[in-house]
Amino acid sequence: MAISGQDGDITIAGVTAEFKEWTIDISAENLDTSNFGADWRTAIGGLKGWSATASGFYDGTDATTAIGTDAACTFTDGDGGVYSGNAIVTKVSVKVAVDGVVEASWDLQGNDTLTLGA
Repeated sequence: MAISGQDGDITIAGVTAEFKEWTIDISAENLDTSNFGADWRTAIGGLKGWSATASGFYDGTDATTAIGTDAACTFTDGDGGVYSGNAIVTKVSVKVAVDGVVEASWDLQGNDTLTLGA
């Protein structure tokens, strides 16, 4: 069953801005364990990590003060699922267009575990 994102939300460093979308990427390293003479690669799983992006409308007071800091982050999907963890705010971009509203985007690098709760 599909989930509507209309009730989604995100908080970065205690600030719930006018976000309109977010993405979390969760990954694990792939460590090669292949031996000389092998015909096929072998591997084991390595360290896990996560990163996120968020974008929305900029009001001049959003999470720009958190750049470069380890910030508590909470991401809520439209069905009550909550992802939470600390992340370093690595980039904040502000976009201004003559025919639109001012928008901003945030890049975050996960710092330790990302927890999924309900």
